[in-house]
Amino acid sequence: MLRLGFAFWRISLDSMDSAAAHHVAEIMDALAEKGLASVTRVMPDPHKDIGFNILSQFHYGPEIQIATFETLADALQSMARSVDSPSTE
Repeated sequence: MLRLGFAFWRISLDSMDSAAAHHVAEIMDALAEKGLASVTRVMPDPHKDIGFNILSQFHYGPEIQIATFETLADALQSMARSVDSPSTE
């Protein structure tokens, strides 16, 4: 069972067939319904993120934080910083 406020990481997707968009949208909806708090993406080529950005606009609410990094190291460093200094919300 997922805890409310969980995070989702998506790493190492080089390409996606357009037919998969429907399935990705269903997964996004399911994650949002289960209390997703944040999404972290590792995208070495930012131009490949456009499909996920568009899908995110329709399937995630504004309360879900989305962060995209060019390297896994950058993403992990950001996560470590957020653990060291958690928000006060």
